[in-house]
Amino acid sequence: MPKTLQSLHDYDAAEHPIEVLDATASYRAWWKGKDTSKVIFVDRRKEVKPDIVCSNEFLPFVSGIFKGVFYDPPHVIAHAKDATFFKTEFGIRFSAWESRDQFVLNVIRVNRAFTRVLTDDGTLLLKHTDIDDEGLTLWHMMTLLSNFEETDREKQKSGTGHGDRPVFYITFKKKQSLVDTKIDIKDEEIKGKTQS
Repeated sequence: MPKTLQSLHDYDAAEHPIEVLDATASYRAWWKGKDTSKVIFVDRRKEVKPDIVCSNEFLPFVSGIFKGVFYDPPHVIAHAKDATFFKTEFGIRFSAWESRDQFVLNVIRVNRAFTRVLTDDGTLLLKHTDIDDEGLTLWHMMTLLSNFEETDREKQKSGTGHGDRPVFYITFKKKQSLVDTKIDIKDEEIKGKTQS
């Protein structure tokens, strides 16, 4: 994949084969020691030097292009108790949400965006730290990712300053009903969920 490419709307899969979208690139901590030659990194922060600077809510890619999407969103709210973590030397490298509503809206929007850019048999991998201090619990996160169904789950202890809070790696696939009928979430449904 040429790193100078600004959008995949005119992307030629035969010429530049790729497989995975990291929709929350940050500093690529999860990818250390892994082959990233077929991974596209997106982030809205230029300072982390993603391949493409964009929001993961509105992805500039053609539909059905990725076999996998990795989603590791910030897990805390800026004003919440856990936000003190982001004042540490390590923590300033990462982002936090301005409000819980902003976090919820992001998950609702990526639920639609990831459904669109994944192949029908594609996989979504979610990394989630289960923080209930104004953040999103795992149950809430799973509910908001309504276009997907869980296929696998791994639980670990946090190694990034969240103490004993569990970290989940959850694998999803598109719900078969969406694959069969090509149903997509409508804008009106998105607005309704943000108001609830």
